[in-house]
Amino acid sequence: MKKSDANSYIIYFIIIITTILLGLFVLKPAMGNNYPANDMNKFLVAIISLVGSIIVIATAYELMHKLGAKAGGYKVYSLNVLGFNFYKDENDKSKFKFSKFDGLTGETKIAPRPRKNDKICNPKPMLYFGNLFAAAILLVSVLLYLANSANPGAVQVMWICIIIVDTVFLLYNFFPVELDSKSDGFQLKLVGKESDYPVYNEYLRLQEATYYGKDRGEIKVFTDNMSDFAAKIDLITVYDYIEKNKIYEAIKLIDKILTKKDELHYNVGIQFIAQKLFLQLYTGRFEDAKNFYSELASDEKRDISNSKDFVCIRTYVLISALLDPSESEIQYATSIADKSYKKVEPGYREIEKTLYKGALKVAQEAHPKWTLIIED
Repeated sequence: MKKSDANSYIIYFIIIITTILLGLFVLKPAMGNNYPANDMNKFLVAIISLVGSIIVIATAYELMHKLGAKAGGYKVYSLNVLGFNFYKDENDKSKFKFSKFDGLTGETKIAPRPRKNDKICNPKPMLYFGNLFAAAILLVSVLLYLANSANPGAVQVMWICIIIVDTVFLLYNFFPVELDSKSDGFQLKLVGKESDYPVYNEYLRLQEATYYGKDRGEIKVFTDNMSDFAAKIDLITVYDYIEKNKIYEAIKLIDKILTKKDELHYNVGIQFIAQKLFLQLYTGRFEDAKNFYSELASDEKRDISNSKDFVCIRTYVLISALLDPSESEIQYATSIADKSYKKVEPGYREIEKTLYKGALKVAQEAHPKWTLIIED
């Protein structure tokens, strides 16, 4: 198990246990032993309070993100709450649509804008405001719950439900650990120093350009100030090199990034290892690929083979075709490729599709009699 996975499991375990304890030892006594038969009002209040709390707190979180972003000098061009997406089009006109989001219950997309005296846009207010607001709601809810403890009833049940939902939001966003979606706590860890702000802001600038389909212009390279955000920006340059068939330049940049692999989150490092290995195999640098693969740690090899990331999947197709031949392993990789491809960022989908099809072609040429894709 990867360290990042172990940490995320611990956080989810803490959230689940906390929710269960609050439900058993706080909510259940307030509901009574024979609910809902003894008091239908409490049951209805509990359901309405839970659903209402999720909607209100999720909305408040994103509004606090928007307020914090404004305070930090950013433009907010997309605000998504539970799939309700309010966004600005390329002409800066407000529009609405239903769309997916990367977050627990919503996502706020921002981009840096010039500030007075060349002041750097600061992301911390955006990442702090949501948790500070949720902490204030929790404090008020606990105080009101205690104030009504002498007279248990539907109102007390309402405050308990708000406390439970708010606690889940706080725990999810507080810890500096990568979960299945980006949390405020994890992003705060990535921008802990002011020197991280330019990297983060360049990433946001490129993200906005991709969102609107605009020319990204000159892309900064941050191999001297490596972080996860810096690596994501450098990855854009890697893809540009690949599209221009500058494979040597792409591998050279990846090598620079991998020299500082210990400064990256484990999963990010695995993606760059897979990128390099893929390029070596895909372009016929077999001996280089063989040597590089032999130097990888056993857990790195295992995690590439088990990963649901699309880069790792196309790499594993070539590993299973050229380095460790296995028809069944290629079939496993291709069986999860479609689902993984849907999670690829829009700006990378065309190049990823091309590379994946190219990997299948290489595998088919190496093993003409193999069936690479099994369809039900």
